[in-house]
Amino acid sequence: MMETGLEQLHHYLGEALVAVPIVLVFLALKGARTQSKLAKLMGRIHTFGLLMPGRLVYLVGLTLMYMTGRSITEVFILVGLIGWVPIEIVGKRLIKGELKVVADGGEASSKLLIGAIAQFLLVLTIVVAMEYGH
Repeated sequence: MMETGLEQLHHYLGEALVAVPIVLVFLALKGARTQSKLAKLMGRIHTFGLLMPGRLVYLVGLTLMYMTGRSITEVFILVGLIGWVPIEIVGKRLIKGELKVVADGGEASSKLLIGAIAQFLLVLTIVVAMEYGH
């Protein structure tokens, strides 16, 4: 019973994470590069809508891996684990850094949009690997 609930949480929350980078791309295009209010909103969505839930998905996934006896060496699990690393790096280097520039009264560079698009593609890759990997 608990395993089924964890599987559903892992599956549906993981799939829902694909929508968040789309919102981030939209905000970057809409004006988060120059408007402080949009930049703050984008920062909150990035932290509380993508990074924190994504980390939860990984904790649940690792728990499921342990409970079901799967191996960390399975390709889809490795793609998921390794794929999250650049999401964190892009978030810190491109998105958070550029949003800080806007919060300080400046204008973000194209790195903000590039970061949002990169995170979308990475999340999509992970979800596809998980969906079709097992």
